[in-house]
Amino acid sequence: MLSCSNSTIFNIIQRKNFILMKRTGLLVIALVFIFSSCQKDPASNAKKVTTNTNSPALNYNDSYRAWVSYKSNVSNSYSYITTTSSFTGRSIEIKTSVINGSIISRDYTAFQYEQNSANKTIIKQWHEDQSILNTHPDDVGDAITMDAVYLQAKSIWLKADPKTNDIYFETKNNGLISTCGYFPLGCQDDCFTGINISSITSL
Repeated sequence: MLSCSNSTIFNIIQRKNFILMKRTGLLVIALVFIFSSCQKDPASNAKKVTTNTNSPALNYNDSYRAWVSYKSNVSNSYSYITTTSSFTGRSIEIKTSVINGSIISRDYTAFQYEQNSANKTIIKQWHEDQSILNTHPDDVGDAITMDAVYLQAKSIWLKADPKTNDIYFETKNNGLISTCGYFPLGCQDDCFTGINISSITSL
């Protein structure tokens, strides 16, 4: 008959426990790897902004109410700056100025950034006053007020199909629109349709 001492049995149990713990540990590591590999690579969203798309309609309504209040407080006289940028290093800033609800001027500046550098060079610049407003169609579309921005946001940009687009709506200008638009899913470069507003200032 085979007999084992207490110490031998204890060693066998310890060995089995060690093997079980080792296997459990490997299983945990494997599960962590699987779940982490399923997460989106943050680099793949580098061109995207942090969005409030969980409820864009609600966010829009809140922002529109903030705009109506702001517009009243500044007598509908303000300027706002829109920005666009390209993977090629080209960037554009447009300042639109509004007095009593009417656009009085627009300033356009196009920059070219040096590769892998923060240095930039102005490559085109112009100013439009009321007498020559919207006379640079090759560079940009017609000037619009913030009222028109909100109208386009509601009726066009936020109406994009969420099944085929990533839709964005941000209000980083003290509750006013800072980004609104959409990217077609899978698009890599320069596919954004909408507006980016870096600042809104009373006049």
